[in-house]
Amino acid sequence: ESMIDNPQPTRAEVNDVATAVYESADAVMLSGETSIGKYPVDSVNIMKNIIIETEKEALKGKSNFNKSDELTSNIRFAIGASVKVISKYLTVDAIVVMTESGSTARIVSHYRPNKKIFALTPHKHTCNKLSMVWGVYPILTEKFKSTDEMIEKTEKLLLRKKLLSKGDTFVLTSGAPVGVSGNTNMLTIHKIT
Repeated sequence: ESMIDNPQPTRAEVNDVATAVYESADAVMLSGETSIGKYPVDSVNIMKNIIIETEKEALKGKSNFNKSDELTSNIRFAIGASVKVISKYLTVDAIVVMTESGSTARIVSHYRPNKKIFALTPHKHTCNKLSMVWGVYPILTEKFKSTDEMIEKTEKLLLRKKLLSKGDTFVLTSGAPVGVSGNTNMLTIHKIT
């Protein structure tokens, strides 16, 4: 709030933003600084810089599993951790998560992979929920009948929206059978031809 009248935040405000990043918050926001403040653009830029620099530091030593993950370990958490490892060590351009409820997208996001996460869902309310999750770009899609149809139409959608290009590779997570919530059990690496 100090930036309503001043061009610089206080040390406590910088610390609050950095702490949110260290605590793996999906989003931070400004209110008074941008609605009635004298320095709205500066406020946003300073917050952005704090987030970027803190994320660089916070992600250096972050392991694939936290203690809490070990307690709730299941297939979706294993896939989320695997997606991060794959995106780190292989040449992939994006991560695509097929999701009904948004849970798998949130789990993949939790591991803070270094690639964009496209969450495809046939449910508008899931898209809306995922719009505030770290690194997730929700996309509303049709319902798919099979895994083959899902991969084929996902590839066409990503090309049409210019999110990926021919020759790009993405990691895809989904459930089989397709369209069943809570059934994430598949991970594949797909190159767009």
